[in-house]
Amino acid sequence: MILFLWIKDYRGLENLGVNLTANYSFEMKLRSDDSYELVCQKNDTPNLFKEFVWDIKAIVGKNGVGKSRILSCLIQDLMSDTKVKFNGILVTDKYLLNRGDLEIKFNFSYNGKKVKEIRNVDIVNYSRRDTHRYLDESKSEHRRGEKIIDTYLHDHTILYYAPLINYDRVWEGEYAVSGSAAFEVGPSRYFDLSTEAQILADRDSYAFLKNLDIPTESEILCHKSRESERVINYIIEDGVIPFKLNITHITIHLNQNSINYWESISRLFTFDDEPYSKLSEIFLKFEKIPRSSNKFGNFKNQFLLRVIYHLLRFVADEKSNFSSGENSNPIIDTINELEQKSKDIDTLEELLEKICSSFEVLENFNRLNSEIIAFLELLEVNTKNKEVHISDDYIRVSIREVNILKEFLRFSGGLKVGPGNNRNKNLPVFSYDFDGLSSGEKSFLHLLSRIHAKIKDLDRNSENIVLLLDEPEIAFHPEWQLNFVNFLLKFIREEFRKFKCQVIITSHSPLIISDFPAEHIVFLDKNKVGSFVSGLRHIQNTFAANVHAIYTDAFFLQNGTLGEFAKETIKKAIDIIKAQDKKQKHFAKYVIDFVGDDLIRNQLQELYNSNFVKQENLEEQYMRLIKEAERIKEKMQKDN
Repeated sequence: MILFLWIKDYRGLENLGVNLTANYSFEMKLRSDDSYELVCQKNDTPNLFKEFVWDIKAIVGKNGVGKSRILSCLIQDLMSDTKVKFNGILVTDKYLLNRGDLEIKFNFSYNGKKVKEIRNVDIVNYSRRDTHRYLDESKSEHRRGEKIIDTYLHDHTILYYAPLINYDRVWEGEYAVSGSAAFEVGPSRYFDLSTEAQILADRDSYAFLKNLDIPTESEILCHKSRESERVINYIIEDGVIPFKLNITHITIHLNQNSINYWESISRLFTFDDEPYSKLSEIFLKFEKIPRSSNKFGNFKNQFLLRVIYHLLRFVADEKSNFSSGENSNPIIDTINELEQKSKDIDTLEELLEKICSSFEVLENFNRLNSEIIAFLELLEVNTKNKEVHISDDYIRVSIREVNILKEFLRFSGGLKVGPGNNRNKNLPVFSYDFDGLSSGEKSFLHLLSRIHAKIKDLDRNSENIVLLLDEPEIAFHPEWQLNFVNFLLKFIREEFRKFKCQVIITSHSPLIISDFPAEHIVFLDKNKVGSFVSGLRHIQNTFAANVHAIYTDAFFLQNGTLGEFAKETIKKAIDIIKAQDKKQKHFAKYVIDFVGDDLIRNQLQELYNSNFVKQENLEEQYMRLIKEAERIKEKMQKDN
């Protein structure tokens, strides 16, 4: 497991030590001979979380102190090549991985075994399959070899989750850092579940055809559909949902992706091009098929249209792999072949069967047509089911109809259509909407379902899970933030029951901190020199501490808990009162009446009274005395 990270230099973080376990405390000290000494002390404090996880650590602090960069540093260190390494050390339960080749003095053991130091040159080159050969860094710079996670943490799986898109990880050309494409590790060692990586992975799974680069899919819509499928899978597979769901139905729409593809191609031709006229005629023929007298018939036609268009797209893409000559064009060839095969065919069912049975590139998909027909028959049988509502272009299914939902997911995820049932055909024609889910519930389900979907892909040799969560609660309502840690721990206990699990979570929410003892928290702060490990200034015990007290600690809100607009407005009112500005005294009185805090309001009212009310009373008394003097003077004149 990961115990300690010391960063000498990485993206603005310098000489920063981060304890990543509550079981040990590490400190890196600079010696007089410019070497470093790593001091380790075992902590005897009880682990309140041992029922759920091996260990959990929260890295907290204000914006800009480097919380996300620490997670990024961990990922880079575990999985990156030599060009993006950081200068520092990483301590695990077996090794001290010296990334900067620093001179370090240390002497500590873990579970009775001496921790072994591994120098930077070994990290670059060491391979469990090739232990007899060691290259220096200059010779190995362009060599693709195994990294730390495959070498020293080969029994670990790393999962990284972040709900918001991190634009630092997105490159020009709309490519993002994701999975083994960015890190040279086995696909079962590291799972990038961040939103930017998930969007790209979902787009690729939705439109896996690469040869004809005519993009028509919206990345966001592909991501929405695949994310929804993961959530549905998680729910119907009896995933551990630590809160009550208010879902009643799921609405399943027919998307436009496969149709948009051919419409995009049609715009590549002019009206005079022969392929354009053929394509238009075929499209019109499809669209003029008489509408059915019942809603299922209309839905079936729209569904078959999308499947056919998608299969034709697959045919065109496959033809680009087997060009028959210089004048051959896979798009035109597909259109010409479709024209021939669609003659004397009047129904979409007939056309689907013809395409599946006679297009050469689909010859291995011998069960595809029967799979599609069986799926439609299942839906037609349920047209009288009160839990299933079918419209022209969508189906609304009760969450209780698990078998029907499973069939939709099987269809979207890949039907077994090849010889021996060993080849999947992805037919992404559906998108999904939930009825009754709040945004907070959706956000939490996205986290749980992404992790749940990857559990089945974990390497068989994995014994340990390291879960890196970057501000996972950021979009949650405060009530959900208060429940987040409890929900997460219950989920981990059930989902990872066969593994030893370590959780490292970043946050700047005091609502999260109240669930952690201080030993399980890394407090980060920042000054003119840089980021450093600090602590709360007034609270010693954070566990079950009053949330308002944590909020008001100077570590979080140095200038109090009032909003800046309210603060500036109150200051303006005070200035008016002190200046005894009678023209604006009504504004000051309005402000006082708006203030919700009794103490602040009473103090403002007292200041107002001393400057305006008492002055008004003196002026009234003065005017009353003047009037009384005039009355006495008039009386004396009359008497005389």
